[in-house]
Amino acid sequence: MSAGPFVPTLEADFDRDGDYELNLTPYTPPETSYRISRGADSRGRMRKSQIQVTLRNADGMFTEGNSASPLWGRQWEQTPIRITLTHPGGTDTLWTGYIEEHENQWSMTGEGARARTSVKAIDLAEYIGNYRSLNVTVANRRTDEALAAIFAAMGLTDADYELATGRQDLEYHFARQQPAMGAIIDVINSEMGGHGFIGADGQFHFHARDTRLGVSGAHAWGDGTNVRPRQKWLKGAPEDLLSIVGVQPTIRSVGQADTEIFRFSRGMHTRPV
Repeated sequence: MSAGPFVPTLEADFDRDGDYELNLTPYTPPETSYRISRGADSRGRMRKSQIQVTLRNADGMFTEGNSASPLWGRQWEQTPIRITLTHPGGTDTLWTGYIEEHENQWSMTGEGARARTSVKAIDLAEYIGNYRSLNVTVANRRTDEALAAIFAAMGLTDADYELATGRQDLEYHFARQQPAMGAIIDVINSEMGGHGFIGADGQFHFHARDTRLGVSGAHAWGDGTNVRPRQKWLKGAPEDLLSIVGVQPTIRSVGQADTEIFRFSRGMHTRPV
């Protein structure tokens, strides 16, 4: 196969139908380059990925209030936007996100007036990271089912994520007034070998232990598999102890032996049936 050019394309989906009908590449200056950064911090929290690009606006295409523009009256913020790369082997999506803000700019140069529009876009990790008060309860869940419950509580749909079937079964999972990012990491850690990330398609992807390792479920260790740990034990900590009661009873009258001296209860955001 002969080598050919690598052509990046910037396109937006203003009508939000998934087709990305508007090609923004002709409006980018010739010197435009795209820098995409992804990753996670030392605690496993996903860092938001973002792009910033400048568009030429000489014809008023991106000027708000210009009724002659096909974008007149359209909402910019939260509009899906992506970068694709066409190469000899086909076309790949490099990044997908949402327009967070845009700003029109006018300036005078030696060649006359120049109109530009600055666009900033972020990916789904920004929304997850800013969701600070999550409440969710799931009984008898797999890892992927708990993640789906978290995303549903955040208002996301299955178009926003792709989840492999988790190999870990836990009887109960809940989050109360918890940041969504922390709740997601807790669930992924419970998979003990799972992995979560925002892909180039803009979706959150979860890989269970078997899908991450590229083996069948029977060859992954843990619940629902043929591989079991040789030993297991429960490790306690002082903070796990909720209360200590010391009693020195003194019987002073008949019938006092059955007097209630202590009571405790377990409080939860949503009590199980």
